[in-house]
Amino acid sequence: MRWDSISNIVQWGAQDLNYYQKDYLKKQVVYGVLFGIFAFLINFNFIIPIYGHLGLHMGEVFVFLCLIFRGLVPAIIATLLSSLGLFLATENPSLLITTLLQTLVVYFLIRRGFLILIADIIYWLILGLPITYVVITYFYQVTSTDFTQVILIKQAINGVLNISLALLVQPFLPSRLYSSNIANKLPKLSSRIFELSLICIVFPTLLITLILSDSNAQQSEKELEEILRIRAAHFAELSSGYLSYHKKAIENLSEVISELQDEPDQEATLNHWNSNYSGFLTMLITDEKGLVIEGVPEERFEKLLALPELSRLVSDRDYFVKPKETNQSFISEVFLGRGFGNDPIIAISAPYYSGGVFKGVVEGSLNLPNFSDIDATGNAYSVIVVDKSGKVIYSSPALNIKALTVFAQQDMTLAYSSNLPAIEVNEREYLYKQVTTDNGWVVKVLSKPNTLITAYKNNFYKLILTLIIISILALSVTRRFAKQITRPLERLVRYFEAQRPVPTRAMKYLSSEEVESIRLQLINAQSLMIDYQEKLKDEVDEKTKELKKTNEKLELLSRQDQLTNIFNRRGFELATQKVFKLAIRNHNPVTFAVLDVDNFKTINDSLGHTAGDKCLEYIGETLKDVFKRDTDFVGRYGGEEFVVMLAEGSEANHLHLLELFRATIENGSVCYGKQSIKMTISIGAYTVRDDFNISYEGIIKKSDELLYVSKSSGKNKITHKSQ
Repeated sequence: MRWDSISNIVQWGAQDLNYYQKDYLKKQVVYGVLFGIFAFLINFNFIIPIYGHLGLHMGEVFVFLCLIFRGLVPAIIATLLSSLGLFLATENPSLLITTLLQTLVVYFLIRRGFLILIADIIYWLILGLPITYVVITYFYQVTSTDFTQVILIKQAINGVLNISLALLVQPFLPSRLYSSNIANKLPKLSSRIFELSLICIVFPTLLITLILSDSNAQQSEKELEEILRIRAAHFAELSSGYLSYHKKAIENLSEVISELQDEPDQEATLNHWNSNYSGFLTMLITDEKGLVIEGVPEERFEKLLALPELSRLVSDRDYFVKPKETNQSFISEVFLGRGFGNDPIIAISAPYYSGGVFKGVVEGSLNLPNFSDIDATGNAYSVIVVDKSGKVIYSSPALNIKALTVFAQQDMTLAYSSNLPAIEVNEREYLYKQVTTDNGWVVKVLSKPNTLITAYKNNFYKLILTLIIISILALSVTRRFAKQITRPLERLVRYFEAQRPVPTRAMKYLSSEEVESIRLQLINAQSLMIDYQEKLKDEVDEKTKELKKTNEKLELLSRQDQLTNIFNRRGFELATQKVFKLAIRNHNPVTFAVLDVDNFKTINDSLGHTAGDKCLEYIGETLKDVFKRDTDFVGRYGGEEFVVMLAEGSEANHLHLLELFRATIENGSVCYGKQSIKMTISIGAYTVRDDFNISYEGIIKKSDELLYVSKSSGKNKITHKSQ
């Protein structure tokens, strides 16, 4: 009846324990899901936008609260839900890896006594930033070094902000949220004070950094936008002036030609005009039918006159047709000159008259490359001029755009620009601003994004550096203040641990009323403890002596075979491994032998185990008699198997000793009652002599294989090999 009651109690206890474990696990899952739902909602709905299209995700605050209050398993559940919210909001699966690793690493470090904020900073420096760099460089193929740095800084600040906010919120949450099973290593009081001060400094510092950096970035973008607008307007004004200037020159030329009737005078006037207006690649005069009758420069005109009239006819060209129809000057679209080379040109033409009758047009071809004379944007900016039809009239050389090609504009959104539009030109990204001229041309001034992101990055670094310096100064003061609070307590603890008398005088400068109360109580407790320790010390000394003797006996028993009084396997290996390594290092011959009693099972079966034990005792004594040098080691490996290791001496000497032992066993006998028991022994021996590149286990294996040869080839023999 008594045993039945005990059994029932054990079963009930096991059931209660099982129920408790299941209930605890269920609570952990529930807490993980609850914290995770909050993290999911924050990450999915409330990503805080900062400069450009970057953002801060604060859902991990609940992940860290879960880690602090409930431990690792619920925190992992919360992390998975938090990462799901981030993925749905950003479509960035890599955030799952960084947030999950962050939870695991921070938990690992705080279990080893690190402050949680310091643990998070260590994570970002060692793992978080490198992983983020690999993701944005190789998976998202971000090529801008400056933007990469900004993303890395933002991610690290985001992580530290989350954990700082969690630590600030922690004291205001109810203590019943804590799990009693969390067994983190307790920090020192000074470390706790330091951590709280660090959080109070780091959190506002990071917020100020983000706010000021965002403000500076917005200002920089506005400044860049204004610079691009001014440069675009200036270029448009210069280009319009450039065209107006040459248009006026053609109109004046038409008036002069209208007054001249002789061809020599027209030719001289045309040469004069061309020399004064160097922007014109060619200039020509046609008759009323559109046939070119004069032209400069002369070398081109001479070639043109040699052509048939059909090749000199330009009546199909707009610069002839339009002035004839409208009686006004005309600026054409961009085209390739016919008969005057393959340069893209703009034709500016005006009609001339004689007696009020249309007699033809004068035309000048502006060579587009001369637009480079008014392109004063510098290396930091580039220009594209596009006509009404979308053809490129001019582009800065750095853009490598061929003239007269249709400019297919590819607008895009850059993550590090809030307001400025962006385009891609020859697989390069540019921010731009455009202005339309009076004649319908579109002037675009382009800037590389690095101009903007570099300013943002540099401002970021400057602010961070300034705030780090301020934080270091503030934290050094805080650290010293924390030491002053805890030093009196640590002083009392040191005295108490060292069993030295607690000082009777207070440290007035550093002490406090609470510390003094503890000091007086420690003085009373210390006197009682010292008396008790004196008595305990005497008892411990006596027990220690007894224990030492017992341990020495146990140590001997653990290394020695009780039957044969030689080494057992453990003792043999402990004694020989170092000697073996030393012999191998010094290139001294070593012989290892495995010995086995032949037909020992027959002795045990026929005469009993007592007779077998007598035989084993005899073998042990014989081993000690034959192998008695300091460098000879013998042991019983188990059952009827023995081992011998011989160091020092020659290989022949080793074999002589082994043969002596074998012969002694063969010629001797064991008396058991009225019977005399004869035995033989088989030996496998291996000698290391030349090649010392062999392990301890290797020589044992080779010796064991040689023993097998002795056994299988007649027994009662030595099978030996050497290198």
